[in-house]
Amino acid sequence: KYSRPNNMFIMTAHVDSFNDVEQYAKAGIMARTFLCNESPMVFIGRSRGRFYMIWREQLDHNAQEVNFVVDTENESGWVKLEKYGDEYSGYHKVEEEGEWVLLKTVNVSSKEPDMHVGLVVSSHNNNALATATFSDFSIEDATRSPTSSPVPTMTPPDLYLWPAGSTSECPEGASVPQDDCLEAALLLIENSDYFQSRPSYDSSILSVHDWNYTPCGCFLYDLYQYFHINFDTSTTGCVADYRGNSICTVPPPSRRVLRTT
Repeated sequence: KYSRPNNMFIMTAHVDSFNDVEQYAKAGIMARTFLCNESPMVFIGRSRGRFYMIWREQLDHNAQEVNFVVDTENESGWVKLEKYGDEYSGYHKVEEEGEWVLLKTVNVSSKEPDMHVGLVVSSHNNNALATATFSDFSIEDATRSPTSSPVPTMTPPDLYLWPAGSTSECPEGASVPQDDCLEAALLLIENSDYFQSRPSYDSSILSVHDWNYTPCGCFLYDLYQYFHINFDTSTTGCVADYRGNSICTVPPPSRRVLRTT
């Protein structure tokens, strides 16, 4: 770990390998205010089969999480954390020549003059040892504007969450394209009180996964404490069951539904 001034910075690393001894074990980069367990912090890295970001906004508060599932046995990948003021943006990519993909931007404020930053490995299990190897670790003062993600191919004028059901497909021409599903789902989640952290759970988790065995277009699958995004392009024979809600660009014929503001 490094102690550095609490100012703007860009931290980058490549996770070369990681033995994920437990489902929630992780390896990546972190910035935190204190060294105690419940310190405000932001982490982005690799966890089992996914890029993973977790943050705690205030001392002793519950942490929040967001995942991007990559469907691979290879636990390597690039991660980057950018700090501008109180905003932290976590980015990831699989290949060095690939474009950085924004996973999440969060606000974690601190009036402390210094903070702790560096590489992190956690087994999430006191009886198991997790190991990881890193390369190309760097941290530098931020002197340029934040990284911008690729411009989406489509920006829906309105987004509607259709009622769940055994068949929950959007009408023809009203589906959200695969490339825009993540952005559409995040818009719905961030603009509706319904998708805020549930009080009975420690965190609100968003998992993104290509569920090719349930081809239902772009939808949110509500598991009460988890929200899974499916982004298959095919919508033939959709069976999303009673918890699957399609994200469409037109409202359903009846029943009040969630929409972006």
